[in-house]
Parts: sequence; structure tokens; C-alpha cells
Amino acid sequence: MPEISLEAGSAAERAALHFRANPGLMMDRHGLAKLLGITPPMAESVLEPAVNQQLITIISDPELGRAWRAGPRLATWTAGCWTAPAVAKPPPAKVEQRGGVRRILPPLDLTKLKVSADLPRPQAAMKGKGLTRHDHIFDTLAKDGMSVSGIPRAYRGALNSAALSYLSARPKLKARCKLQVRTVDANTCGVWRVAIETA
Repeated sequence: MPEISLEAGSAAERAALHFRANPGLMMDRHGLAKLLGITPPMAESVLEPAVNQQLITIISDPELGRAWRAGPRLATWTAGCWTAPAVAKPPPAKVEQRGGVRRILPPLDLTKLKVSADLPRPQAAMKGKGLTRHDHIFDTLAKDGMSVSGIPRAYRGALNSAALSYLSARPKLKARCKLQVRTVDANTCGVWRVAIETA
């Protein structure tokens, strides 16, 4: 591979340093615009040098759309003389908001969750875009009235989005029931399969 060369202090170098300091981070053009002090349409062109040298990778994300994250050569790259200013880590962004940042949550372990048919369902609901990373959770809800609880509350938004996509891909199931994600307590949430009432 050719030697990596980025202009010291450039937007491409600053973005690469930010991704290296925040493993697993993905940012869309709006998040990059805030980070780099540019307009969102400029993200593509200013990051091109880092993308061409595989320090940053462009991906298509279900929630963020076109997004950027660490590339395969970032870990071995030595930055030039420019030193990035200390940047506080942003808090994890809510999935349903456009903030330009989304943290990747690890897959849920079904063996550590509780599947039941009699847990009362809390009332509030959330809305979000489609995602199907958690199909294995929904697959356990074999009949109406069943629920999965004990899920860390950080997964609530992702599960709500995944439930919409899960049902959209299964029209017959969608015609009979809903999958609802609810907060159970300060630390956990759950998913309920609820029958659709017909007149």
C-alpha cells in the first residue's frame, strides 16, 4: 500500500483523528459539518483524501443514510505534526433524531433476557425508522400477549425501529398484531406482541 499523506490540520486529518479517538463511531454529513465547521454538502469533498487512502470508509446506514466511519488503515496511520484538540465524546445520539451520530450497540444475548406471557405492558410508545438487527428477539414472541423484558434501556429506540421493519417484511403478521417497545423501569425496556383489535 502507498504511504498515507494528509495535509496537516486539514478537515480530512481532523476527521480521521476524531474517528480514531472514537472507535465504532459513525457520522453523517450533518454530524461531520458540526465537527469540522463546514456545510453538510462539503463533507464528501473535504473527506475525499482520507477516503481515498482508506483512513475513513463511506457506508450506507439504515438510520443515517450515507455515513462515514473509521477505515481499515486508520489504526496503523501516524498523523502529521498537527495535533487534534481535545474533543469531548458526544453522548450517544437518540436513533430517531437527526444529529449525525449513532453509536453501534452490540447484539442482544437472548439467553440473558426474560420471555413471558403475563408481564403488564407500560403505556408510552416511540416512533422510528426501520432496522432489523433484532429479528431474533421478535421471533421469540410466538403469540399475542408474549413479551421480552430485561433489555437495557439503551436499546429502546433501536428495537422500536427494528419492530417496524420486522412487521413490514411480514405483512400477514402485521395485519394481526403490533410489536410495541416500552420502558419498564429506569434501566430496562421490553417488547410486547399485541393483537390488533378488529371491529
